[in-house]
Amino acid sequence: MKPTEEQQQNLKGKKIRTDDIAVPGKERVAVPVVQEDIQVGKREVEKGGVRVETRMVESPVEETVNLREETVRVNRVPTDRPLTERELAEMQNQTIEVVEHAEVPVVAKEARVVEEVIVTKDTTQHSETIKDRVKHTEVFVQDLQGKPSSTWQHRNAFSTFDSDFRTHFSQGSYTGYKYDDMIPAYQYGYDIGMSDRYRGKDWDYIDRDAGLEWDRRNPGTWLKVKSAVRHAWLKATGKY
Repeated sequence: MKPTEEQQQNLKGKKIRTDDIAVPGKERVAVPVVQEDIQVGKREVEKGGVRVETRMVESPVEETVNLREETVRVNRVPTDRPLTERELAEMQNQTIEVVEHAEVPVVAKEARVVEEVIVTKDTTQHSETIKDRVKHTEVFVQDLQGKPSSTWQHRNAFSTFDSDFRTHFSQGSYTGYKYDDMIPAYQYGYDIGMSDRYRGKDWDYIDRDAGLEWDRRNPGTWLKVKSAVRHAWLKATGKY
């Protein structure tokens, strides 16, 4: 299958001719292949909290208390009787004092702790799935006569499974994902199936080795995409 016109235009976007390379005795062009990795970290931020303030306030109170009070009264009572011998003997200058007593209110205050406000902080953990997109360079090699190379054929062959991959996605358990989110996983599985590195290897080996590589690029997501990767691997190797 030939490249589309758009892909051919992309290939023609930047031309490098070996005639322009001024290296005596050598003709060499280095095409960088770029693969973005995603590193998911974490940092601590403030998300809220409480502020506890105390202040002293006054409020009026009333209490009723019964008070005793003495009053001295002086009465003159007219009388007419003989003076007794005792009274005669006691006739001398004298002073008699009678003191009045009264109760007055006395106020005493005692501060008591009647309640405590306890402020605590609980720490919990939860998992959060981070979704993003990473870029990588796809290299398409085409000879100048318009014939696609094996690399081009490999990439183009992946697209022929698009319908099958969509069906597999719709029947799988990929909650929270769209098909476009899972395309890199299908592509990864297809590339593994076409790779010389994994040729003749069983799935258990690929699960361990390729799974570690995937998690290095996409931390903590291998278990979520493994089914899609395995399906594409089976398709690429003709085992399914």
